[in-house]
Amino acid sequence: MMAKIVVLSALIILTSAYKEFILKDNKTPKEIRILQANSFNGTCSECKMIIMRFAEAIKNPEKIAELKDLLRILCNETSYEDECRLVVNQLDHFIEKLQPYLKNPEKICQYFRLCSNRKIEYFHRINVIYGRKNADGDTASDLICEECQFAAQELKRTIEDEKTQQRLKRFISEEICSQLGNLRGKCDLLLEEFMPEFMEELDKLLQNTKTFCADIGLCKRLMEPLTVSEDDDFNSQKGNNSNTLRMANSFVKSMNEQLTIESILRSENLQTCEACRNALSKIKTQLVDSVFQKVLENIFYHKFCQKLPYEKSLCENLTMTYMPKFLAWTVVYLNQHDICKVLFKTSLI
Repeated sequence: MMAKIVVLSALIILTSAYKEFILKDNKTPKEIRILQANSFNGTCSECKMIIMRFAEAIKNPEKIAELKDLLRILCNETSYEDECRLVVNQLDHFIEKLQPYLKNPEKICQYFRLCSNRKIEYFHRINVIYGRKNADGDTASDLICEECQFAAQELKRTIEDEKTQQRLKRFISEEICSQLGNLRGKCDLLLEEFMPEFMEELDKLLQNTKTFCADIGLCKRLMEPLTVSEDDDFNSQKGNNSNTLRMANSFVKSMNEQLTIESILRSENLQTCEACRNALSKIKTQLVDSVFQKVLENIFYHKFCQKLPYEKSLCENLTMTYMPKFLAWTVVYLNQHDICKVLFKTSLI
């Protein structure tokens, strides 16, 4: 008994020390600053809320029927259409098996380690801050960037751990592939083939956490400093006035050439941009024309809905209901965004 207490105490001390090291290593802001910046609902609470909402939803036959219809449509996009439909037809059976577990949401969330899991909490905090960053982006930008780098570093360490990779692979095989019947062998084969490649690509993305966070919009992208080669090093050429003069003349010449090229390109772009806007104006006129909308509906119905024998009527109803709304939204979007300006990086006077 005493030995167990000693081991447990040692683990607690090591965990605390490791946490302090991680916090310092990633320059993560102190807990007080985080709490002052935002208030968060824990992942455990949100997990339980989602499970309770799901448990309520599956009691509604209409929602289950709607879910089946959507899944059947998705089955047509897979190369295993028959097997997919078989799974969808057995959806009631799966839900029936799930119901006993849904009676205790907290137990489920604890099983998935969404309660009392600090690493998950960090990722959750990133998600919450990212959702609110448009509201107070100026005050939270530094916090967002630092938290993102911390989370990215944690993720990198996790995926580099071979034991973690094996546990993940085993979990997918036992909990997902095992439920696919005759397709289990193919599922395991795909898992063996693509899991290492996926982990390798993810690890490459996380090599520079600052760049990674800048790529996803959570850190400001800094301008790279101008690098000067040894041959052009000004410090080594201070006493060489003639060389400096040659460099200045070369610079002026290249700038003049660049300005000439830009002037020509700008003239061409102005003409192209004007043609683009004229074409876009005609397209918008067509999109709001009821006759043209009817033609599009017929094309979509004959080219797509006819290939869905089980959901032909559903597809037709969706097309008739949402096609006009989609076209109207497209016109609104085109009116609000200057597509031609973006494409040709120029504007007309």
